[in-house]
Amino acid sequence: MLYRQAEKGNFTAVLARVVNMAADDTVLGKDGKIDTGKIGMIFYESFSNSYYKLGEKVGKAWSEGKVFL
Repeated sequence: MLYRQAEKGNFTAVLARVVNMAADDTVLGKDGKIDTGKIGMIFYESFSNSYYKLGEKVGKAWSEGKVFL
């Protein structure tokens, strides 16, 4: 469900609510959740005009930085 869309130059921000999601069984882990290592996600990085592959876990959110406090 789209709540708001704002455009500024060549940038568009979208605020929406996800109301449904589906995934093929081949990309699910043993726990029934999506396994990012199985889906071969890619993302576009505009600064270098490049695509990168995602999948490997490299850290735990909200805890890795505690060693620096």
